[in-house]
Amino acid sequence: MKTALTAPAVVLTFAAVVLGQAPAAPSPVPDARRLTATPPRVVAEIDTDKVQGTPVGLAWRADGTIYLRVAQKKGATRHYQIATVPSVSVGQSDQAPEWAAEYWVWKSGTVAPGDPALKIDVEQRAERMRTINTPGGGGLAGANAGVYTGDPSGGEGVSAGEAAFAAMAGMNAGIVTMRFKGHVVGEWTNEAPQPGMQYGWAPAPMGVLAYADSSRRLALVGRDGHKAVVPGTARVLLPAWSTDGARIVYLQQKSGHVYLLMMTDVR
Repeated sequence: MKTALTAPAVVLTFAAVVLGQAPAAPSPVPDARRLTATPPRVVAEIDTDKVQGTPVGLAWRADGTIYLRVAQKKGATRHYQIATVPSVSVGQSDQAPEWAAEYWVWKSGTVAPGDPALKIDVEQRAERMRTINTPGGGGLAGANAGVYTGDPSGGEGVSAGEAAFAAMAGMNAGIVTMRFKGHVVGEWTNEAPQPGMQYGWAPAPMGVLAYADSSRRLALVGRDGHKAVVPGTARVLLPAWSTDGARIVYLQQKSGHVYLLMMTDVR
């Protein structure tokens, strides 16, 4: 059963899911494959047209509150807090709460909380761009385009289109790749890296990373490097562990402007 919330919470539609957190502390996890995850379920539906921005941040508080940050044009942001205990409600705030900022630091860091030996490797490189179906034959391409560069006396010329392809082929793309235990947990081409968008650390001392793999499924990898995929997950973004290590929430893109806030229990 879903309940539509009134202003200012009209931006979200919630399913009847209780997210209160257990008091138990997490334990170290030697092998992520030994963890069991429940089938993911819908917690909320987020319409980016209504929240007036694109989701870029999720955080948990120990009492079960979930923080959602959305990015708007010209660098502006909006902040929402989703209370889940004793009932589901949402409110908008002027800025990110302090606890959410603290959570994001360890969630998106390059080292595991409480264990600096578990580190994400960051690689930066430049690769020459490749073009597909590059026009061949300067005369033919020039005739089709009607514009030539090169010899105006009637010799073999190069069309403007062909020149553009050649220029593109000579460009270098800047690529930043983040890997943990050999698994790619984030990659960006010609854009600023956004740590935490595609992965999230479990709380100390678990030593487990949740991330969106190359097929955009939710995957877990621990200190031994073994990968475990959570069944039934797709189009994963912003995976975030509860502070007790018992749950993971993430966004699943449903359509161009609608995301589902999903949750799975992990034990």
